[in-house]
Amino acid sequence: MTRADSSQRRVLHCDCGEIREVSVALPVLACVRCGARMHDPRPPEPPIPSKLIVTGASVLIELLCAIGFTLAALWMLRTGDTGPRAIAIAAICAVGILTGAMAYRGSVGGLIVGGAIAAAIAFACAIDTSAVAELFVRARVAPLLVRDPQKLATITAGVALIALGVCIAALPQARRFAAWQRMRIERAFALTS
Repeated sequence: MTRADSSQRRVLHCDCGEIREVSVALPVLACVRCGARMHDPRPPEPPIPSKLIVTGASVLIELLCAIGFTLAALWMLRTGDTGPRAIAIAAICAVGILTGAMAYRGSVGGLIVGGAIAAAIAFACAIDTSAVAELFVRARVAPLLVRDPQKLATITAGVALIALGVCIAALPQARRFAAWQRMRIERAFALTS
């Protein structure tokens, strides 16, 4: 080691907050406080992108599908009808609840599937209002909320359309959040290797 090497200095950081100025000639240095390997200063982390619209979309999807699942379960329990129609509604709504949770964690695919389920619910309520009204009557929910089950089916279609619109509006925000998550994961792997 020459005299020039020992006079050059660099600053090393530790994850515990310790900072030391050491010679460039030292390739590896352990922290005095915690014993971990010290490293060059890391660039500052970018801020967490906003998830407000994504959160709203995921909550709407989950609420809409939870209500649908509950209606299907009530229909099956109160009437004893376990036909493919009731089971399909329950299964689609269960998938919708899971995709709402995935959308909340930043999954663009979860947001797209949840939006598709909201569109299917809106389409079913708007096109076949009498069948949806019959579902509300069979589940014995319609008399508790409103007297006219047709009106309840129309309200459900409106809520599903709002959920679909919020899902579409949340797509750019979900993509930004997913990119931020990928960047954090890649950065963590780069720091450990």
